[in-house]
Amino acid sequence: MDIDIEDDFDAEAFAEDEPPKKAKKAEPPKKPKQEKKISPNETYFRAVSAYRKENYIETVNLLTAFVDEYPFHLVALKLLGMSLIHTGRLPEAESFLQSAFSQNRNDTEALNALAYLELIKGNSETGINFLLDALYLDEENEKLKRNLERIRAAENPALYLKMGKPYTFLFIRLPDQPPLRELMEKAGDVLKKPAARYTAIGLLAAVFIFVIYLIYPALVNFLEAFRAERSGISFSQITIKDIEKLVAERENYKILLTEGEVKQKFEMAKYYLENKERNKAIIAINELLNSNAHDLVKEHAIILQSFIPDPDPIDLGYIPDCREVLKRPLIFKDVYIKWNGTVANLQHKGHEETAFDLLINFVDEGVVDGIAMVSVKGFLDIGNKDKVTVYGLIAGLVMDNRVVIIADNVAPLGKQ
Repeated sequence: MDIDIEDDFDAEAFAEDEPPKKAKKAEPPKKPKQEKKISPNETYFRAVSAYRKENYIETVNLLTAFVDEYPFHLVALKLLGMSLIHTGRLPEAESFLQSAFSQNRNDTEALNALAYLELIKGNSETGINFLLDALYLDEENEKLKRNLERIRAAENPALYLKMGKPYTFLFIRLPDQPPLRELMEKAGDVLKKPAARYTAIGLLAAVFIFVIYLIYPALVNFLEAFRAERSGISFSQITIKDIEKLVAERENYKILLTEGEVKQKFEMAKYYLENKERNKAIIAINELLNSNAHDLVKEHAIILQSFIPDPDPIDLGYIPDCREVLKRPLIFKDVYIKWNGTVANLQHKGHEETAFDLLINFVDEGVVDGIAMVSVKGFLDIGNKDKVTVYGLIAGLVMDNRVVIIADNVAPLGKQ
């Protein structure tokens, strides 16, 4: 049995049974980007700049609309006319130059340009007359004299001009550019070169980094103060535990030694020096210097000071605590310490120095065992409330009972 496939499957009928496909919605046309409109003054100076660079087509494009709006702008008319000469559009050039000439018949630049147009058309007599009129108005103009001499010397002035470039004949005094604009244009021309552009970017980046480097300490100070204000942190209310008792002990403290005790103290100082126990040696010498010992003994004690070794950060030996120093600050002067505490009142003095108060051992809220006024060279990347270890020299005591420390090193607690 033969089966007629074409009869059973009518393609057109099959197509009719298919559901109609939805037509795609036409996309709305994209709006062209509107160019940023520039002011007439900017247009004019751009045209002047383009003419200086011998970009005559751009000058024509800029000034065509400009002179429509400002038809009595004499310099713009002359610039447009001369630019049209340079681009070979002589009839249009003549129209604009005639407009300029009609506004000022004593304009030697317009007369010279019109002379060029007449000469190149073969009207030598008319062209020379224009040049003579211009010379009559400006007898000392060397360019006009040169043009007249060359035209008179040429057998065929029209051919002579066609063989040369218009700028050898034409001249115009262009207006001065605003200083900043001229600088920006020169910079723009330089930056068109990739090497110069990358160099400029590198220099700007270097300047930016240098400025950030300079202002960074002040910025950190500001941020620390702002953070303290926002979080309600106040270190001005911190007090030292039993400070009145410590001050009373300090005022009543006197070192009164017998001759035997003076001799013993001197021998102890020598012993400590021999064994390189720096801090103990300094304390013994300071006790002699602040005692009732004879001046001759004190002179010998000063000589002993010259033998004091450099401190060993790893093994300082005896380290007084802050409360001992508060009671007897004179005998601990120049002793090295290593104290732990909390940073407060942080102040960066440029990149040269970092200063802060070290709050030592919080006894209670707002009460500490002691406060050290720490100064360290350089910029430290620390913040208020940080826990740190300070290694440095006791330099004295200030009126508000803070121990002055000239630090050699400040490190986060546990990382010294």
